[in-house]
Amino acid sequence: MDGTGRASKYGIVIRDAPSNVGAARHVSTDQIQQLNAIPLERTALAGTRHQCKERRQTQCNPRLPWRSGDGRCNNLRNPHWGRSNFCMTRLLAPAYENGIDEPRGGLYNSRLPNARIVSRIVNVHRNVSAPNFTHMLMQVGQFLDHDLALAPMEEDPGEIVNLGNPNNPIDCCSEDRRYGPECFSFELPQNDAFFGAYGQTCHNMPRSAPCSTCQLGYREQQDALTSYIDASQLYGSSDDDNKRLRAMVKGLLKYQARDVVVNNRQMLPRSFHTEEDRCSIPSAGKFCFRAGDERVNEHPGLTAMHLIWLRQHNLVVQKLNEINPNWDDERLYQEARRIVTAQWQHVIYNEWLPIVLGVQFLQSYDIQAQPQGYTNYDPTVDASVINEFATAAFRFGHTLIDGTFRLVNSNGQVGAIQLQDFFFYPFAYYEGQLDPILRGLFRQAGQQFDRFVTDDVTNHLYKLRNDSFGLDLIALNIQRGRDHGIRPYVDYVRFCTGREIRSWQDMLQFMPQDAVQQLATAYGRIEDVDLFTAGVSEYSVQGGVIGPTFACIQANQFRRAKFGDRFFYEHGNQAGSFTPQQLQEIRKISMAKIICDNSDGIKEVPKNVFRHETPDNPTIPCTEIDRSNMRAWAEQ
Repeated sequence: MDGTGRASKYGIVIRDAPSNVGAARHVSTDQIQQLNAIPLERTALAGTRHQCKERRQTQCNPRLPWRSGDGRCNNLRNPHWGRSNFCMTRLLAPAYENGIDEPRGGLYNSRLPNARIVSRIVNVHRNVSAPNFTHMLMQVGQFLDHDLALAPMEEDPGEIVNLGNPNNPIDCCSEDRRYGPECFSFELPQNDAFFGAYGQTCHNMPRSAPCSTCQLGYREQQDALTSYIDASQLYGSSDDDNKRLRAMVKGLLKYQARDVVVNNRQMLPRSFHTEEDRCSIPSAGKFCFRAGDERVNEHPGLTAMHLIWLRQHNLVVQKLNEINPNWDDERLYQEARRIVTAQWQHVIYNEWLPIVLGVQFLQSYDIQAQPQGYTNYDPTVDASVINEFATAAFRFGHTLIDGTFRLVNSNGQVGAIQLQDFFFYPFAYYEGQLDPILRGLFRQAGQQFDRFVTDDVTNHLYKLRNDSFGLDLIALNIQRGRDHGIRPYVDYVRFCTGREIRSWQDMLQFMPQDAVQQLATAYGRIEDVDLFTAGVSEYSVQGGVIGPTFACIQANQFRRAKFGDRFFYEHGNQAGSFTPQQLQEIRKISMAKIICDNSDGIKEVPKNVFRHETPDNPTIPCTEIDRSNMRAWAEQ
């Protein structure tokens, strides 16, 4: 059993205690929510305290300039803040139906409208291209999400799975599981316009595993990843992950040489279990990949991000080795990881976030990238991932997905792949298709931020090649929010803006009339509307992509991720701080430069690959893009 499994097992034990107390003693849910103030050692569960992660002694070295593999000791006062397999935090207390752990609306026969029906009323397919950003915005956003959050699901106590991993699906629609406490599947209407044709009447969904808070009180979910923007999707979220992904030679990450060499470039390493990963096809010589995050093979656009950033690490290692030939494998790896993580953070805060949140939101939360100088770390800030961020607000990218991914070759000719045909089918990279996929991402418009979502993810999510149908991503988002006890939309509007929404008419200040009408049809009661569903229906904030409620939640998270990270690249006066010269070299990096240096042979890119080509954002030769001077890392 891994660390995630142990956390789930003891989370279940401690989670069940308050419910049992409430059932036996008729204690109110309000009173039960105050139980977290009672020390565990004063209860019958005192024997489990040795399993509590926060109670284990952790020795931290404040002089170490490198991150740990699992995020521990980032905060020296609270070493477990932000570490992997630890609890998410919240903006607002959960709205569990029983006050403790039952999903909002109820576990069975929910009083809330069916998630699939809501999806089909509100989030229908409509192709609306975004006028001001490319498909690359969505793709880097997904890659960032896989750096920050993964709420593992439970099968049985101690057994953890990921619905997006075809190697470990759980059937919560089977008769023996459907009404088990680990499941939260939902009915598919018999007249469903898509699933009805295949006789499907149940949509699979296991519940997220509980986190071992070592406190009495309501159920919390865990984050299997580190909460920091630390490129964990590249390096892993544990020391063991780090070691398994390293070549242990000259600081390099593992890679595989191609049998058919195209431009003599590195490929991601093969999956650990090619015979049983339900992705690889060994008989045909087709092998899926492994990376720091297990979702690497979900679709070709995501795999492209993993590949170019792996190459970036090994490129930085090569340059460090050239200027510091006396450095050993450990020093080369750790310094390259430190630099690449800083470059990744700079791309997010300098290029990606200004488009998503808009400059006004960045400035009001003080999270804009600085042109020079240092910022200050705040040890009182907990950088742990916010549940509402991971479960609703950062899923905004699902509306930006175009189900057709364009492929653009070097002479501008355009082809395409359909997303539903390429889940867990990343083999185009063995055929030299990296560059056409990358060009497509920065030449194609993303879909507009709105309530409309492609059928490729509402009917075909994770569909394997021999299947006829998949899952509904939007229905899963809705159901997952209820599973986590996320409060209704109106509560977050009040939290973020101070405004009260008491009628459907009040909603018109935040979203178009047609969206309000569809929400009213789907929900009936305004107090029932889910955060995700209404959040993606909002008007965009000025200069940004997302609406004000999601912008508030995201800005809150990215402020924590910056000021609560002792190793954040802009911070001064820390053991891992860069010199002024090194920091200025990191500030030269851009996503365009990452693509130029690590594609198979792309020669020109838009200056900002997240924006459409315009006179202000021209396509330029790769040779004209600023290059970081690695001599800043030469050891004196």
